[in-house]
Amino acid sequence: MKNSIIFLLLLTIVPYVRAQGGKTYPDGKGGEVYFPLGDVSFADEVVSFKVGDPAPVDGYGPEKSLHIPDYTGGFQEKYTTLGYGGELIVKFNDNTLADIEGPDLYIFEIGPAVEPVDVYISKDGKNWIAVGRTGGGFSEVDISEFIQKNDVFRYVKVVDIKDKKSGKWPGADIDAIGAIGSGLNFKLNDAFLFDTGKAVLKDTKELIQVVEKIKSLENYSIVIEGHTDNVGTTESNQLLSEKRAGAIKSFFLDHGIEEQAITARAYGELQPIANNNTEEGKAQNRRVEIVVLLNRQ
Repeated sequence: MKNSIIFLLLLTIVPYVRAQGGKTYPDGKGGEVYFPLGDVSFADEVVSFKVGDPAPVDGYGPEKSLHIPDYTGGFQEKYTTLGYGGELIVKFNDNTLADIEGPDLYIFEIGPAVEPVDVYISKDGKNWIAVGRTGGGFSEVDISEFIQKNDVFRYVKVVDIKDKKSGKWPGADIDAIGAIGSGLNFKLNDAFLFDTGKAVLKDTKELIQVVEKIKSLENYSIVIEGHTDNVGTTESNQLLSEKRAGAIKSFFLDHGIEEQAITARAYGELQPIANNNTEEGKAQNRRVEIVVLLNRQ
């Protein structure tokens, strides 16, 4: 049942995004920001939150930073106050952060005062790349000089730089975090595609439909990522994930997607999304992720 739900999400979200044609959002300071993928573009999950010291008198929780920006003014409890030196980590689930021409990431820091943050991005939530500091009226970040071609990222960390210590809400106030450079992220459980320990595709009628949906888009790139649980050796898991990512790449090539549009990567057991100590967690970690990047350079 879970696999069917994942696949139905894939079939519905791609044409939805294409029809939506992007969307413009108020930046909280009187301006607007355009996101090519619209509402899909924003962070979906709080990974961790370390409130600063001093903390805000009225604590506006970290979940207020998720999804679309919705702060319109006044004392609405629609944003996260970091506190002096506070740190917030969020994750994109149905999309990824990627490089396009121009700014790639936008931090919706709201309120009358400009309170800068240091910004970091990560593929796995463990290894971080510093990509700049907001402030001086600039809330957009271009990640191009810090990454490799077709890199995709799922985590963003913002850290208050301790610029504003006074007041009821010390530190930066975050309404939303959005990926202007965004790709659609689809997780497919390996049981849906392969037999245990194998890299030969099973029934592929659903993948054919995936190919048809992707080919209906314009100006796209595809990143295929293979992942495993931690059963077996690190080396054997790395090899299995490589073979599975390669099998899907070959399938896409055989069905008319050009090779230059596809990048296949293997991570083995190195990027789990759930606890490998449970069978349910292991099942979630045995996956192939297909990232469709739109509006590429």
